[in-house]
Amino acid sequence: MVLIYPPIAKPCEPPAGIARLSGMLARNEINHYLLDANIEGLLYLLRMPMPAEKKDNNWTKRAFRNREVNLSLLRNPVLYNYPDRYKRTVKRFRTSS
Repeated sequence: MVLIYPPIAKPCEPPAGIARLSGMLARNEINHYLLDANIEGLLYLLRMPMPAEKKDNNWTKRAFRNREVNLSLLRNPVLYNYPDRYKRTVKRFRTSS
């Protein structure tokens, strides 16, 4: 069974419903795969080359250069213990696009 969270959802709204369904399936030992197509689409876009019109912007160059580090930070639960660091990391992504 494949559960798919669609790519048309808002990135700021985590897939709580599908996560709960996945937990219920796991608890009942039902094999399934969970695909968050929303985050997969965002990750695809983040890994695209920097647009030519942004190459003269130092802030954008730095954000593109550090995007893999920022992505790994966002995947690390420890980051969420430091609200200021979390806000800075998220802001780097929002303003670089």
